[in-house]
Amino acid sequence: MNTANGQKISWSRIMGIKRVAGICRVLIRHGFGNFSDWFSGSGLSSKKQSEVKENISLSGFPSPERIRRVLEDLGPSFIKLGQLMSTRADIFPASYIEELRKLQDQVPAVSFSEIQQVIEEELKQPIGSIFKECLSESIAAASVSQVHAARLFSGEKVAVKVIRPGIRKIIEQDIRLMYYLSGKIEKNFELGRIIGATNIVKEFERTIFNELDMFIEAGNINRFSINFQDSDEIHIPEVHWDLTSKSVLVMEFIEGVKMDQVDALRAIGIDPEEIALIGLRSFSRQLMEFGFFHADPHPANTIVMADGRVGIVDFGIIGYLDDETMRHVSHLLLGFAEHDYDMVLEALGDVPEFFKKTC
Repeated sequence: MNTANGQKISWSRIMGIKRVAGICRVLIRHGFGNFSDWFSGSGLSSKKQSEVKENISLSGFPSPERIRRVLEDLGPSFIKLGQLMSTRADIFPASYIEELRKLQDQVPAVSFSEIQQVIEEELKQPIGSIFKECLSESIAAASVSQVHAARLFSGEKVAVKVIRPGIRKIIEQDIRLMYYLSGKIEKNFELGRIIGATNIVKEFERTIFNELDMFIEAGNINRFSINFQDSDEIHIPEVHWDLTSKSVLVMEFIEGVKMDQVDALRAIGIDPEEIALIGLRSFSRQLMEFGFFHADPHPANTIVMADGRVGIVDFGIIGYLDDETMRHVSHLLLGFAEHDYDMVLEALGDVPEFFKKTC
């Protein structure tokens, strides 16, 4: 990589020797030794770099499982990047999408003492003054945050979502790495240019920093609550604003069953097909009525309550549609529903013009 004045900067200077070494160890452990040499080998001769590049090309594109395992071992930032990639069926083959969808933030939890320190520093009081009880074992450990069940002095059960300590610095460092690697991939491989490797990193950067601000997520929850205040099918958790900060979010704890646990739903007398229809109606309203939608709707984020309502949680990743895009989407869906394929073609025909104006 070169600076504006032409000075050459090595990968090690960008990332720091320790991080570079750790990433190279992960790549080598999973059989990506050639990639490791190529990405970090700014000191290699032109002939050697050409040989390494040829070996990479001859080895074929890595299997979906190998890519997933590498992303898992590279840590939180790369897990989130893999999750973003899993939503891009327009770019990646189905086998890769299916494998990357397994990246559901199944990462080890940090110690409760670290979580307690974040809570006390953010809310400016001892944890014993905030909660009557706070369980030390996390109920969910994601790549950028983890969740603990707690009980307020009023007796209400709440979910306490806490940003992992030190995660912002790690993500900032890893994004620099992603830009470096995506630039090299686009420069040296046609496939990298076709999929737009750098644009994927830009999209990731836009979403990940929103996830690091609990005020943004709390605001998203509040907007969803307003949008669905007239619904007797959807339940949005209540935010405790007085116990929420940039790194801590305290909200109503929603008890229930994940929507993909079909046998458990039937056991409590709930029809899974009706739940699927509720989800479809909800998402249709989000897209076509509000233009404000939950962009990470996997089963762990959708809880079926005992009374049959569907509770939605985890509002860190949200999507937006303007009025024109909402019109295109509604015409597309309506055209398919009514078998009016002229309407479908018209909606699809307008899409390139829309992207010209927005990209």
